[in-house]
Formats: sequence, structure tokens, C-alpha cells
Amino acid sequence: MLIGHSLGGAAVLTVAKDIREVRAVVTIGAPADAAHVLKNFGASLEAIDRDGDAQVDLAGRTFRIGKQFVKDVRAQHISKAVAAMRKPLLILHAPRDETVGIDNATEIFTAAKHPKSFVSLDTADHLLTRPEDAAFAASVIAGWLSRYIVGDVPQDRVAIEHVRVTERGRAPSRTRCWRAGTGCSPTSRKAWAGSIRGPRPTTSCRSRWAHARR
Repeated sequence: MLIGHSLGGAAVLTVAKDIREVRAVVTIGAPADAAHVLKNFGASLEAIDRDGDAQVDLAGRTFRIGKQFVKDVRAQHISKAVAAMRKPLLILHAPRDETVGIDNATEIFTAAKHPKSFVSLDTADHLLTRPEDAAFAASVIAGWLSRYIVGDVPQDRVAIEHVRVTERGRAPSRTRCWRAGTGCSPTSRKAWAGSIRGPRPTTSCRSRWAHARR
């Protein structure tokens, strides 16, 4: 998944179509035209063109922006990229966002293909500075992503990944590892420094896995 806020949202919309592994995209307060956001740089934009970089105030926070960044922003065509993306998209935007207007969310939503969703962030500001606004956005994203990102599945004795690590209750050495069906556990924790939960699995299992491959 790719999640981007503001210009970061514009960035993920631009590259998502070219990354095969991306299964879903989320934007928060993203502009539909990244070049439009440059207007918020004010006089700093001239300083960037003249000096190569400058401090820029965005929604009450200061960032140092370079000339190459400005050049990259001006070269992007976000709406075209969104239309070509063809991946699930969740758009979160606040109607009262004074940095990136709500009309940007409308343009992105219109350009995107289904499945696509829009959620209003109500009275949140652009940076989601209030904890309750950030928490709400996080909960919405987590719920929406559950439809497109497969969660962990409880496992039995056979590991379905490369390595699985579990705990064995109150046994003297409590860490147990599985790798490609080969299980191992340390016979003693006295030789290992660290917490009472036993040695690091990668260290304790190394010799057993090496022996199993012979």
C-alpha cells in the first residue's frame, strides 16, 4: 500500500501505477494539481529559483525546499496518473482545508476508476494537528485497507513464511523457531546474553538449520 499526505499524496498518486506490488492507495489532503500548491510558497518560490533552496511556510510549519523539488512538482500530471492507476483508492480530505482546497479531492475522485472511496475529515485542518482528527483518519484507513490487504493468518506447526518465531510459555528457553518446516529451540539460555525470553532466534537456530541442510 501507499499512503501520502499533501504533496506526499500527489507523489503516491503519480507513482502507484508504475509499482506492481502496490495493492491500494490512500491520500490525505492531496492536491489534484501539484503545481497549484507552489502558489502557497509565496515569495519563497522566487528565492528557490534564485538561490537553489529556501525556507517555506506551509500551514504553520517550516520546510526547506530545493529547486529540483519545484521542478519535479511542475512536471507532474496527477489527474492523468490517477486515471491510469486502476487501483483501489481512498481519499481523505477536510472541507475546511485552507492549504489544499476540497475541490482537489473532487477532481482526484472524478479522475479515478472504481473501486474508489471518499471520506470527509470534517473540521480537521490540513496537518491534522488535533489528536482526535489523526486518530479518526487512522481508524478509517485501517478499516478500509482490511478489504485489500490480507492480514496475518494463524499458523499451525508448519511455517508458511521463511521464518516463524513463537514463545513456549514458561519453559526454561521460551523461544521456538520454524524455518521451512524445520523446528529448533536452544537447549540452554545460560550461554546467551539478553532477556529472560531466551536468545535471539536467528542466532540460536543458525547451527540447527545449517545441520538440516547437510
